[in-house]
Amino acid sequence: MRAWIPIIQMSLGLLGLVSLVFMWLSLKRTAKFNKVSTQHALLSDLPSPELDEEFHRILREAGLQLQDPISKDIVKDLLDDVHKYVTVKNYINKYEHICAAINLGFIDEEYAYRVHSARILWINSKFAALISKVRELNEDNDIWAEIEKRSMKWNEPDYAKRWRKKR
Repeated sequence: MRAWIPIIQMSLGLLGLVSLVFMWLSLKRTAKFNKVSTQHALLSDLPSPELDEEFHRILREAGLQLQDPISKDIVKDLLDDVHKYVTVKNYINKYEHICAAINLGFIDEEYAYRVHSARILWINSKFAALISKVRELNEDNDIWAEIEKRSMKWNEPDYAKRWRKKR
């Protein structure tokens, strides 16, 4: 009987080790699922079709072409009209939240770059004058800083090449 004790101990130890491996694999899979689930929830916070339509209507009324940055005169016009300003602010805030989630690692960076980089880079360049003025008026350089940080990173010369290599 004593000859079986080491075999039983080894079997129980091996069983414990195997269960730890399965637990680790399960936790890893759960973490991946949670990241994807969080990512999906965060990306559902994009501007609604109504907000998007109103935002672009305001830009058209101001005579802006999509590629043109806004001028100081248009910034003044936006800030003087509460409805226009709130619409533009809400639109930019939606992408600010997405950039914060990307910057914190809640949204996969490659996915975000492939799907959202054009819009986020566009917002940062088009609304630079508005961003600067709002920061100045509020004496707060952190306003829309997540968009700025993300845009700076995505504008790095070799950034896009990183994702092309993976294909």
